[in-house]
Amino acid sequence: LDLYKDSMLSEKGIEQAKDLHQFFHSEEGKLLLQDVALVAVSPLKRTLQTFEIGVIPHLINSQKTKPKIIAQPLATERLYLVSDLGSSIESLRRLFPFVDFSSEFERFGDEWWFTVKEEVIERSDEKHKFSSIHVDDYEEWRPCEENQRYSCHGEPDIIFYDRMKALYEWIEDREEKVIMLVCHW
Repeated sequence: LDLYKDSMLSEKGIEQAKDLHQFFHSEEGKLLLQDVALVAVSPLKRTLQTFEIGVIPHLINSQKTKPKIIAQPLATERLYLVSDLGSSIESLRRLFPFVDFSSEFERFGDEWWFTVKEEVIERSDEKHKFSSIHVDDYEEWRPCEENQRYSCHGEPDIIFYDRMKALYEWIEDREEKVIMLVCHW
């Protein structure tokens, strides 16, 4: 389970991140980066790697003022497989010291990714609103017709949609005019 949790980029993913890096050498790519004031990146390792390989070298060199770079749990990919489970903020800080892992995590707690809990969770509880539900409220929604088994619970539609709505609202409420959102899937 831990081997696949919050997996790093595959060889193909690294090549795709390098292709992204090449794109930002183009005039079109340079134009896209020139006014970025804020980067919000999913805190999953493979997304942070994509940003590190494909974007950050250009972002640092393309502007007089460096944009803020923050990890945004709301931008995390929908939890479908164990590779979509997150890592601790401390381990992410060590691997990606150029990213702010503080400002957007206080509302999520230590397990900022979706989880199923044994204790009672109030949907109105802001700390768990997007990250957890009670085990009795969970219904498997992924394919099971051919006896598929999953190593983790998948994020239900309602929680995913509420999280995406909150992400859009967060972006709209920001003061920055140009925001780059980096996420997968």
